[in-house]
Amino acid sequence: MTNVNQEISLSENAEPLEAVACENFSKWKKALESKSQKEVAQLYAEESSFLPTLSEKLIQGVGEVEEYFRHFLEKSPSV
Repeated sequence: MTNVNQEISLSENAEPLEAVACENFSKWKKALESKSQKEVAQLYAEESSFLPTLSEKLIQGVGEVEEYFRHFLEKSPSV
């Protein structure tokens, strides 16, 4: 069951959440531009996981995040 008060609370926080999202994206972009997989991996939680856009391999944990971005950054992506 949806809590109406919770919905109101979330909508009232939309602007601050958007600001946090923009700030986090800026940090991630800056880390990518550094070309350092360690700097990028430090932005991820130890237990993080994600499915890369062009891969079927699930990335799990900071070690795999760092390894993924090592290969990703070798391709010199433009951000």
